[in-house]
Amino acid sequence: MAQAAEPQGDLAPRSPAGPAILAVVREGHEAVLAAERDVLATGDAEAIHGLRNGWRALRAALWLMARLRPSAELGRLRDEAGHAAAKLAAVREWDVFIAETLPAAFGRRAATPHFEAIAKAAKRRRTLALANARRALRSVRSQRLHHDLAVWIESADRAAEADDDPRLADFAAETRARLHRRTRKRGRHFGSLDTEALHRLRLAAKRLRDVGAIFDRLPGLDKAGRRGRRRLAALLTALGRSRDRAAAGVLAAPLMTGRAGSGGGFPVERVRDRQGEARALRDAWRGFRDAPARCFRPAG
Repeated sequence: MAQAAEPQGDLAPRSPAGPAILAVVREGHEAVLAAERDVLATGDAEAIHGLRNGWRALRAALWLMARLRPSAELGRLRDEAGHAAAKLAAVREWDVFIAETLPAAFGRRAATPHFEAIAKAAKRRRTLALANARRALRSVRSQRLHHDLAVWIESADRAAEADDDPRLADFAAETRARLHRRTRKRGRHFGSLDTEALHRLRLAAKRLRDVGAIFDRLPGLDKAGRRGRRRLAALLTALGRSRDRAAAGVLAAPLMTGRAGSGGGFPVERVRDRQGEARALRDAWRGFRDAPARCFRPAG
C-alpha cells in the first residue's frame, strides 16, 4: 500500500508556512496517484483503505493551503477532491459490513447457511461498488482533476512564498486551537444531538485529526500532546462505530431476498446495543471535552 512521504527540506518553525504546506500537497498528490494504482490493480480492502487515507490527507493539506492563499481555483479543486473521495464510500461500507458487522451480528451462527447466503450477497454488492469506484478512477473527470492539481501545484511552486505567509509554528498553533474550539462547539449539548449533528461533530473531529497529523510529521514542529491525540482517537472511534452500526440494517435490507432471506431476518439487535453505544459515545465525548486545551497543543 502506498505511503505518504515525509516532507523534506529545511522547515524550521520560523520559516514561512506556505512552502511547507505546499510540499505536503505535492507529496499527498503523489501518494493518491500511487494508491489509485493499487486500487486498480487489486481492489482489496487494504488498497481501498490506503486510497481513502490518501485523499483524506490531501484534502486536509488543500484546506490548509486555502487558509493561507484562498482562491476560486483552489476551492474548486477541494470540491473535486471531495467528490473523488466520496466514490470510495460504498466500497468501504461493504468492507466493514463483511469483515466486522456480519460476524458481530451472527456470532456463533456465522457458519450457518443463512450467514453464508448473506455474506455471499454482500460480496456481490461489494464487487459492484468496486466496479463503480474503478470506473470513477478511470473517468475523464478524475483525470482532469489530477491534471489540474498538478498544474496548480506547479504554479503555486513558481509563485514561491507569499510575503504575508505566517511563520510555520504560529500557523500550526493557531490552526490547531481553532479546530479544537470548533470541535468542542459542535459537541455542545451532546446528549441532545441528533444523527445529523453527530455527523457534523465527526467531520469536525476528523478535520482536527487530519490537520494535526500534517503538523505532527513536519520536521521542526513539536507533536501535539499524546493525551490529546488519544482522547481524539477515542471520540472518532466511538462516532465511527455508531455510524457503522446504524448503517447495518440499511445495508442488510436489500440482501434479504432468495436464500439470504429464507433463514430469517438480519439480527440488527446483536449489532446495536443502543444503551451501551450511547454510553460509549457519551464517555468518549466527555473524555475529549474535559481534556485541557493544552493537550491538543504541541508538547514541546
